[in-house]
Amino acid sequence: MRDKANTARISGPDWQCNGKLRMGQTLVLRVAATAMAANGIWMVADPQSWYQSVPGVDLTGPLNMHFVQDVGVAFLTAAGAYVAALRWPGAAYPLSLIAVIWLAGHALIHLLGLLQGSLSAVHLLEDSVAIFLPTFVAMLLSLSLRNNLREGRALG
Repeated sequence: MRDKANTARISGPDWQCNGKLRMGQTLVLRVAATAMAANGIWMVADPQSWYQSVPGVDLTGPLNMHFVQDVGVAFLTAAGAYVAALRWPGAAYPLSLIAVIWLAGHALIHLLGLLQGSLSAVHLLEDSVAIFLPTFVAMLLSLSLRNNLREGRALG
């Protein structure tokens, strides 16, 4: 149970911070949101063009327009979470986890495909840039946003 002084200091959920993002966090959120939104819009609006234009996608199987559009919605959801984090920085950490869950799950599926042999070693290079690097950056961003809380930036 919290003592009275601690309860008075925290006026919202423990995961909230005072709404101050570092310049680097803001930059990464903006770039990632823009990139994911652009990719998601392209996937939803013109899945065939996306499928034919993105290197290595054809190695994952034949075009399924509905599936590409579904994945596009996942990218738009992650982008929306980052935009919301910029709009409501006090909730940036949990909002960033929406993107991390999607990106990490997506990366895990690709990694399993590589390990099981359903994707070739050539695909590993393309995935390193397009799948694994953005996932790593998203994880680092979330850790950075979590550190905002550990630095005493909780609501008070």
